[in-house]
Amino acid sequence: MAVKTINTELLQKMFLAGAANLEAKKEFINELNVFPVPDGDTGTNMSMTIISAAKEVAAVEKPVMKDLAKAISSGSLRGARGNSGVILSQLLRGFTKTIKQAAMNSHVRLRQVEFRTQAPDHPILWAADESYYLKFYIFQVIKER
Repeated sequence: MAVKTINTELLQKMFLAGAANLEAKKEFINELNVFPVPDGDTGTNMSMTIISAAKEVAAVEKPVMKDLAKAISSGSLRGARGNSGVILSQLLRGFTKTIKQAAMNSHVRLRQVEFRTQAPDHPILWAADESYYLKFYIFQVIKER
């Protein structure tokens, strides 16, 4: 059965699963890091950033959107490491700001509009699952009548 709405409990589980997935793939992401300097720490920095947020998210009991959004946003900002960590924390800040605003209106729900992957200049190598690294959803805020 397809999920049609995302409540705070599901969002919490999704965030924690995403953090675990990034942690599991950090070495692969480190190997991708070649420009502008091949320092090989992008995956590690992103992982440290999201794990910091995940610790705060996991500590939220009976989550409401305001508390969950704060845990994601402030946890990622406090744990941000390197440029990639700061960029990730700002992306998460924008995401949480949007979902918090949507949740403040009691009749607002999010609807998945589409699923996307990386741009054409980052092709998927079908023989290597790890090349399918960038996945995201586009949601639309909808009102119920």
